[in-house]
Amino acid sequence: MLTAYAQGEYGDITGVIDDPYVAGVQAKLLTEVISPLLGFITAITFALFLYGAVRFLIARANNDLEWITKGKRHLIWSSIALFIMVSLFGILTFIGRTVDSNIWFIS
Repeated sequence: MLTAYAQGEYGDITGVIDDPYVAGVQAKLLTEVISPLLGFITAITFALFLYGAVRFLIARANNDLEWITKGKRHLIWSSIALFIMVSLFGILTFIGRTVDSNIWFIS
């Protein structure tokens, strides 16, 4: 559990992060909302990447320049999106390990 301390004019105060209810809500939010959403968006992004690859390969076989361009565009943007999703997962894992979180996707 993360405890936040601050020195104010009223002495030492403990932040809301020390509240067990807030910690429970944060854990539920991460495990039941954010983590499945990340997985779902990553799966959609990977499917779009595969769609762009198939589109590019079929267009390449037919020498259709318009579809080749569209396929390249799908590959580029879905690659960028996959990079962002993997980076986001890495950042969340790093933050979770830094604060000694016991969230299920951080092992």
